[in-house]
Amino acid sequence: MSTTSLPPAAWNETAADFPHDRCVHELFADQVRRTPDAVAVVYGDAALTYAELDRRANQLAHRLRASGVGPDTLVSLCVERSLHLAVGVLGILKAGGAYVPLDPAYPAERLAQLHGDSQAAVLLTQRALLGRLPQPAGALLLLDEPTADPWPQDAPAVAMSADSLGYVIYTSGSTGRPKGICLPHRALVNLIVWHERTLLCGVNTLQYASLSFDASFHEMFAAWCSGGTLFLLSEEVRHDLGALARFIHAHQIEKVILPVIVLSQLAEQVRGQEQLLGSLQELTTTGEQLQITGPIIQLFRRLPGCAFHNHYGPSESHVVTAYTLPADPDAWVTHPPIGRPIANTRIYLLDEQRRPVPVGATGELYIGGVCLARCYLGQPELTASRFVATGELPAGETRLYRTGDLARYRPDGCLEYLGRIDHQVKIRGFRIELGEVETVLSQHPGVREVAVLAREDAPGEKRLVAYVVPDFAAAPSGAAPLHGEPLHGEPVRALGADLRARLREKLPDYMIPSALVMLAALPLTPNGKLDRRALPPPGPARPELATAYRAPRTALEREVTALWEQLLHLDGIGVEDSFFDLGGSSIHAAQFLARARSAYGIAPTSARFFAQPTVAALAAALQEQRPEGPAAATIPMVPREGGLALSLAQERLYYLYQLAPESRAYNCASCFH
Repeated sequence: MSTTSLPPAAWNETAADFPHDRCVHELFADQVRRTPDAVAVVYGDAALTYAELDRRANQLAHRLRASGVGPDTLVSLCVERSLHLAVGVLGILKAGGAYVPLDPAYPAERLAQLHGDSQAAVLLTQRALLGRLPQPAGALLLLDEPTADPWPQDAPAVAMSADSLGYVIYTSGSTGRPKGICLPHRALVNLIVWHERTLLCGVNTLQYASLSFDASFHEMFAAWCSGGTLFLLSEEVRHDLGALARFIHAHQIEKVILPVIVLSQLAEQVRGQEQLLGSLQELTTTGEQLQITGPIIQLFRRLPGCAFHNHYGPSESHVVTAYTLPADPDAWVTHPPIGRPIANTRIYLLDEQRRPVPVGATGELYIGGVCLARCYLGQPELTASRFVATGELPAGETRLYRTGDLARYRPDGCLEYLGRIDHQVKIRGFRIELGEVETVLSQHPGVREVAVLAREDAPGEKRLVAYVVPDFAAAPSGAAPLHGEPLHGEPVRALGADLRARLREKLPDYMIPSALVMLAALPLTPNGKLDRRALPPPGPARPELATAYRAPRTALEREVTALWEQLLHLDGIGVEDSFFDLGGSSIHAAQFLARARSAYGIAPTSARFFAQPTVAALAAALQEQRPEGPAAATIPMVPREGGLALSLAQERLYYLYQLAPESRAYNCASCFH
């Protein structure tokens, strides 16, 4: 290999001064002294200034200290979106502890698993959530109940260092056990200081990400360490793209960090109303590979003063590379690069023998520098296999993190992301180990074999599909084995219902496959390994559900059914079918609400959607909201003049043509000749 073709060492010369001996909450305290009366956080009609937030967090810190919290003590934090979220995070850090976020939306069994695995000394939550949470072995503190003791309002004195943990965030694990990633303060301080020196600061910032996603840390402390105002939004707004756009407009949000899929859908939602996002001065995408679409280009044409950044970084290091797209949206490529390493971070592209690959060649991406996590909580063997500390390492490095990502250097030094070397995938910005989903499914007694695959059968719509080989002889029903590919019938229907219930009990929604395909056998390669390429795509037919099929009965139910069929790429949806049993996700739900509002001027609330996710219930909700009189019929019905009778397929196309303007790319008019 010619050394002249190797990446120049200058591309990794990222050393920069930063307060390497300080903690994140100390940077926040500095800002409190600078701007005590500025608004730090807003939720609904409530707000806290920097001084008020600091006092409340200090009081909580004293409560936590009294419960035994100190440096490296883990505190499980399960909290709904509210000012309590801000107080909880800061209070834990000020007490010297590390927060372990538990998303209230997770199944109760998942919450118990994460809390138990962390062995957190304290569970910090709200009274309304107690019914979903495990009985803690340690202390239980409630954020929303007053205490009898007048806790001090000044910060407690805690002997801790930059090596102390700031948080432990769990991601999917390939063995079926989630991985707790332990980030120390030094890595987090470096990220925030780099942010202050290179990105927009001191502005109105949206807090969009779930607390269990590391982008939430970036959102919070990029605002709080620079004098900005953090705007928390409700789950209702998070699941409604139209409401999200209106929230940004109403609060004059200037800075947002969004998953790629959310940006893509939001850009589609605001077409023709780009002024709703006119306050934005900086937009950053993260979570998965950025793909530029027509609506994204159109959006940024209308936002000429808005900088657009693409960030990359696994949870084991948070952000490690950054790229700012050119000012002219028409110059953007479909898949922009992920950029160059940030301050005090180094990137290496190595081959299987851990040798550097030439510029332009594909290599596995390794990360070095102060950004690295300490370890995987309680998993030393996994830590040793991913955080490489032995063998031939580049000069100056004591250990590197093996990402499993493939990339290559462009001649200008920017990195291009090229995919994975294993079966880890990203769905809607969330990292998923397919092995964890397979483990949950394989534990069912009626399953003989299982394989889970991430498919993208429609451009830009990546989804999980599970392929299951039933073992009916072992199933409680004792039904005889079925043959054929794919399998159908009552035993298949019952097994599918059991598996969907099992998945909902054990996994968060983003890890639940959108389709279950029952096969007589998994396809194999000539050498006897699973042939993933031969796994068939799910067909458009309605899946085998426990719910009996019921056809639409009213015009409104037919319209809603047609829209569901378009969103989910299915035929024959029944009015009592659950949206989520059909493979719908929270992103699909947001799309439905946005398109319903576009078509009718109204839409059900996201809370009602998630509580009653059937065509019948949602059509009833729309009917309740519709104004009385002729104006209520906003979507014309299928023309029946002259006794014209249309096939179901033609009728469906007609409804799609009326409900969704983008579907007019198809020659729907030809269906009526």
